[in-house]
Amino acid sequence: MPLSDRLVQSLDRCVRQVVAKIFATQDNNCIKEIRSFCDLPDIGVLIERRRVKFVDKMLTNGVYVFLVGVGWC
Repeated sequence: MPLSDRLVQSLDRCVRQVVAKIFATQDNNCIKEIRSFCDLPDIGVLIERRRVKFVDKMLTNGVYVFLVGVGWC
């Protein structure tokens, strides 16, 4: 399900606030570094990774070929 850019930014802001509270900092550079160390990239990046993984899995299992064959896609 596609998400709007505004919603993705809102979700990312929530993650930023949680990291800021947990590590007691408001410095954007520190928050970026902490997210990097904890493997918490931007929400948009996470969404894209999951989408690519899903499509790859569909292609690997042949589900996409089946859906195209019956005219569902």
